[in-house]
Amino acid sequence: MEALSVWSNDWPRSVVAASHDPIPLLILATGIAIIVVLVLWNIRDMPFDARRWHAPAAKLRRKTWRLRMASWLVKKKVLLGKTRSEVVEMLGPPLDVPWFKGPNQEFFDLYEVNLFCNELALAVKFDDHGRVTEAAFAEA
Repeated sequence: MEALSVWSNDWPRSVVAASHDPIPLLILATGIAIIVVLVLWNIRDMPFDARRWHAPAAKLRRKTWRLRMASWLVKKKVLLGKTRSEVVEMLGPPLDVPWFKGPNQEFFDLYEVNLFCNELALAVKFDDHGRVTEAAFAEA
């Protein structure tokens, strides 16, 4: 009686043939493309929308609305030249925490953290006349 061999002669050919099957690679490439599109869709800038900006904090924590709107406000320089009262009316009250304090500056919560778990805020700097001269992101 002849012993069965674990190493058959066609084993290498069947493995090599299977590794050239384009379907798994096509599925993987499609999955990666979908993930990239979703990530890019969620980080695009969003025009300012007061209703979404002033949504309850619990709802905002699940969204990136404030971060995306703040990015739009900074890039489009929408806040430049506005008075402190106009900015507060638009964005609501600034943060009242010690790590976000500065002369002639106000910080507005974005309900977001960066990769290092630092809290992100929209920093707005005012001149001596109370008008916005600069807006940028800040972290604590």
